[in-house]
Amino acid sequence: MQDDFAKKKYEIRKLLDNNRERNLYVHGNPLVRDIFWQRIRFAVDIADDTCHCGTALDIGGGNSVLAHFVAHKFKKYYIVDQDAQEAVEITARFNYKNVVIYEKKIQDLMFDEKFEVIFATDVLEHFKDLCVPLEFITRHLAKNGKLVITLPTENIFYRAGRIVIRKNKPEDHYHNARTVLRFLVSNGFKIIHHEYLPRYIGRFPLFSAAVLTFSDSFRTVLYGY
Repeated sequence: MQDDFAKKKYEIRKLLDNNRERNLYVHGNPLVRDIFWQRIRFAVDIADDTCHCGTALDIGGGNSVLAHFVAHKFKKYYIVDQDAQEAVEITARFNYKNVVIYEKKIQDLMFDEKFEVIFATDVLEHFKDLCVPLEFITRHLAKNGKLVITLPTENIFYRAGRIVIRKNKPEDHYHNARTVLRFLVSNGFKIIHHEYLPRYIGRFPLFSAAVLTFSDSFRTVLYGY
């Protein structure tokens, strides 16, 4: 498993544009790279533990990093991003047969199917109005589906890290991890797994990584049973 992850990481790293803000996977600082790769590893581990008989949706997966690791595990894998050019190029490079890419905002999309897994790694904090992704995810997540998310904690450790790597806080980072998780839990979801990343001794809480599903009561409201 570890060897396969390392192999795929090597493959995808060579193709990422290090001038793009989102591609800290190829940052010059090896510690920064490792921290960001741990977020992907978390999502990959969850995908490995999921029944792969259905479809998955990757919100904000426009660099195709996560898709390179997990798309083959699903019958169909959808990527939605406002900037999906890298995903288009990398998908063509590796000839992914089951990947479908939409270069759109989620509020402009409506799928007929429900998704077994919805991935949103470092995405939800970019929505000023959290009701927008909530409505979309609620509509498209399968009855017993999983929502897999990572979020910046924006705590003192996270802010100090920005100073070290000379990176300013993006203007569209509207929420921290705690705010987003509380919002989801108060609107029909329950957390079935949560941990902080990176996974070093003592775990510096730079990112929250969580798996959620519909709460029992909300599932009954949605499906009647």
